Amino acid sequence: VNELKDRYENRNLGAVLLISDGLYNRGSNPLTDARDLKLPVFTLAVGDTNTHRDLAIRDIKHNNEVYLGNAFPLEVTIKASQAAGSKTMIRLFENDKEIQRKEVLIGRSNFIQTINFVAEAREKGIFNYSIRLDDIGGEANLNNNRRDLFIEVKERKIKIVLATAGPHPDVSAIKQVVEQNQGYEIEIYTADRFNAVPTDKDLLILHGLPSQRYQINSTVNNFKKAGVSILYIISNSTSLSEFNKLEAGLTITDYRNLNNEVIPIVNTGFGLFNFSEELKKSLAQMPPLLSPFGSYRNNGSEVALQQQIGSVKTSQPLLLFSHNGDSKIGVLAGEGYWRWRLRDYAINQNQELSNEFMQKILQYLSVKEKEGRLKIRVRNSFVEGEEIQFSAELYNASFEMVNEPDVQMDITTKDGKKYPFVFSRTDKAYLLNAGNFPPGIYSYRAVATLGSETLSASGQFTISPGQLEFAENNADHSLLYTISNETGAEMFYPSTFSQLKDKMLNDDRYHSVSFINKKLEDLVRLKWIFFLIIFMISVEWFLRKRAGAY
Repeated sequence: VNELKDRYENRNLGAVLLISDGLYNRGSNPLTDARDLKLPVFTLAVGDTNTHRDLAIRDIKHNNEVYLGNAFPLEVTIKASQAAGSKTMIRLFENDKEIQRKEVLIGRSNFIQTINFVAEAREKGIFNYSIRLDDIGGEANLNNNRRDLFIEVKERKIKIVLATAGPHPDVSAIKQVVEQNQGYEIEIYTADRFNAVPTDKDLLILHGLPSQRYQINSTVNNFKKAGVSILYIISNSTSLSEFNKLEAGLTITDYRNLNNEVIPIVNTGFGLFNFSEELKKSLAQMPPLLSPFGSYRNNGSEVALQQQIGSVKTSQPLLLFSHNGDSKIGVLAGEGYWRWRLRDYAINQNQELSNEFMQKILQYLSVKEKEGRLKIRVRNSFVEGEEIQFSAELYNASFEMVNEPDVQMDITTKDGKKYPFVFSRTDKAYLLNAGNFPPGIYSYRAVATLGSETLSASGQFTISPGQLEFAENNADHSLLYTISNETGAEMFYPSTFSQLKDKMLNDDRYHSVSFINKKLEDLVRLKWIFFLIIFMISVEWFLRKRAGAY
């Protein structure tokens, strides 16, 4: 529905026909999106609305990441229809080994119950947990009796320190993003109380710092020496003269105490990590950030986003990354990220895309690089159907980024089957879209030959089954009726399809539109007329001369 809106907005689209069973299991309510089309949405209702005997796992609440030595809960909601008086066993498996079980008595026809399990994180790694319900006999669908999930056990949480020159809505927005990830801890300080030490810290975020009042360059240098990565967010409070002394990979001069409203442009040559296609598309719809008006000089950094000022696309960086010794440095040269979260919710009824933007930055900066000059970056977990995207960096002996050699990689399944790939080059790094893979745990190993050296890197990722379609069996035609009714259309069934055809084709609201383009041009600009007149005058002169008229 959103794709229709993007493609046909301000065009003469008369109506839309939606063929569906009325069930949706992800994203916003389609009724809201259908209203936004502002045109009739006819619906053809398919699927079975009858209630059948069935037992299903409706939902599982769990953390994707847990920490070694901790106990963690799994909250399972099960649903049963037409099964009153039956008994079943719900079982919890870890890597196909049963570790817990509970008996469930189904007391009524329409039955819903939540069952809690508590598991222990005894070893570091990625573990496949499975919830399974025993068959009660005569079920309409056995696919929804099992749900698989993957949980990563880590040694410790990533620790983030956020220091700000003063209260700002960006700080609250970043805090909300960080707290949504169970693998992060955050400490927030105002500049006058900033006493954090770099011990055990992974990332320092500076919003509006250093400022004229709080010149914290010595503290920042202590974090750098400890190998802590730093993200600078430039705001009105930032002292650019002090910022330029910190060697953050960006220098801003000729600042006139003015700001530009800038729209982000994705740099297609950026290869340190990947933004999703949905996020790239949505960035142009986000409110502009306030960025300092001045002269920008990129000091060898990797630019992820550039600035568009009004309708003018510039080469000035908005988001960039660099290295400073053992620490990674990021600079977001603008404030107003909080507005992105508000706009994201207004458009999508969630904040997944604005969260992704900040999460990608935090993940890249906070993850400690393993020793080695070939670095591979990929998410730890995917959902079935998602494309698996990798990025890679290769460094020579002087730790200068290069991308002349080929980087080859094998992705290996749990059964030992290998899939070979070769990375594509970007301006300085590498990218690979490995496509789709079935659910499971996968390992990868990348190899590059640089001169006489062979460099390698390896890791793991998981793909969880996309089992949402199996959660509900009964079609929901009431939603389809509401969509049609509220958009000035009607709902039909396959048996009345001919009536739908007549209704749509004979509706007086739909008209063809003719477009007339008028173009005015000065006669003197039509050179062929000038030469035609000269030719005719010449012919007349010749004929008169020949006839003796002159």
